[in-house]
Amino acid sequence: MAAGLQVVCVVLEDGEAACWGDWFGDTPRRIPGLRDVTAIGVGDYHVCALHRDGTVSCGGTNVDGPLGRAGQGERLPFAPVEGIADATAIYVGGYNTCIRDQSAGVKCWGRSFATEADPMQRSRCAADQQVQRADTSEYDNVYLTSSGRVLWWGYPEIIDDGRYYTWCTEPATVDIPGRARDVCAGSYHSCAVAEAGTVHCWGVSGVLTQRLGFPWSDGSWPVRDKKVYSLPEPPAVLGVTDAVELSCGDHHTCARIGSGSVQCWGAQYLLGSNIPPNGGNVMLARTVDGVTNAIQIAAGSGRTCALEADGALVCWGDDWLGTGRREGSVIPVAVQR
Repeated sequence: MAAGLQVVCVVLEDGEAACWGDWFGDTPRRIPGLRDVTAIGVGDYHVCALHRDGTVSCGGTNVDGPLGRAGQGERLPFAPVEGIADATAIYVGGYNTCIRDQSAGVKCWGRSFATEADPMQRSRCAADQQVQRADTSEYDNVYLTSSGRVLWWGYPEIIDDGRYYTWCTEPATVDIPGRARDVCAGSYHSCAVAEAGTVHCWGVSGVLTQRLGFPWSDGSWPVRDKKVYSLPEPPAVLGVTDAVELSCGDHHTCARIGSGSVQCWGAQYLLGSNIPPNGGNVMLARTVDGVTNAIQIAAGSGRTCALEADGALVCWGDDWLGTGRREGSVIPVAVQR
């Protein structure tokens, strides 16, 4: 399951994939021609699927090369990415696409990895590391190594301080307590789960979103233009102590808790909790209403979805919730089957 700017996609039990939102419609619609799908990723305007044989197919808008093929256009059909035959995982976000191969290396292409000389360049990132998990977005990229280290690099248009910007071949180390167990990247921030279950976020907090989950104005961390840059030792998110999975949206972050509940923090309308208005943001993590046995979560730009152990799929947020009506809900609603 994956969520992007205006689209949510899921892998079905029969190996096909279904999506809703933007060009797919208000309810889940199977993607014609996609078979043997094992994982799916959603960017701002493109979708990529990992197949059982290690190949990858992408479709959607091809601006700056996220589909892995030449030519530009909108709503392009799904087609195999040439030269990819041994992918074991896929990570999609913003205008970028990354895969992990059988050597546990990460290869990426798209806007953040293209060069003027080679717009179709495929970059080998963190090449000297065994990558267990990764995530990419328009401005942030994060890698979790097999040893539990967290590595990060940020795009200079937003993260323009020399202390924080690096390139994907030599990402910076993020110091969190102990080994990490999961990571996620949003458009302006990234987060990691420590071995003890605490969550640590860094990047641009946002005055109206507080997506980092801790105070930006208490003097603890560098503040410039009401933004927080908390690398390399980000503090813990307030109120989260037993996280096992993370998903970063553009303006919020969610964590799946070991008990099966979900907690979110950031922009108020994206938190899944019917709380009173408080100016638009919630720094302290809130427990999502009615979700008690989640096994997977996916946060996008304006919505979050949770898959529960009994197969129920619920979403909450701004719109494109898969209900058949293009309207939002601050609490989870069931996706149409």
